[in-house]
Amino acid sequence: MLIGDADGQAAFEINRPPQSIRVLSEQQVAQLLDPGDLLRALEASFGALERGEVQCPPRPQVSVPGRGVSLAMAAWQPGMQICVKVVNVFDGKLAVGLPNHLAIVNLFDPETGAATCVMDATFITGI
Repeated sequence: MLIGDADGQAAFEINRPPQSIRVLSEQQVAQLLDPGDLLRALEASFGALERGEVQCPPRPQVSVPGRGVSLAMAAWQPGMQICVKVVNVFDGKLAVGLPNHLAIVNLFDPETGAATCVMDATFITGI
């Protein structure tokens, strides 16, 4: 069943303006993000979480036997974008030239739910 509007249209049938989603590679994230700024933002965000100002449900996990796990972490704080981070922790990736923690962050507009940004989060996770 597809969710639509009150006129019975399916979601994909609704005429809407083109949507722009910013896409950032790991290299672009590393160039744009100051590690000190990230650490200060994380400190503030964890403080807000402690005060109950952030919605952050328990993270689901998918286990791939003998390989690794995929973890999804969603969070939202008033005044911020909705964030869903997925981290894949797989043993043996170093042997093939990949970090053992690969990640991606998806951001969504809290007013509309529309995707606004998809970025590689491997650099962020490493910090």
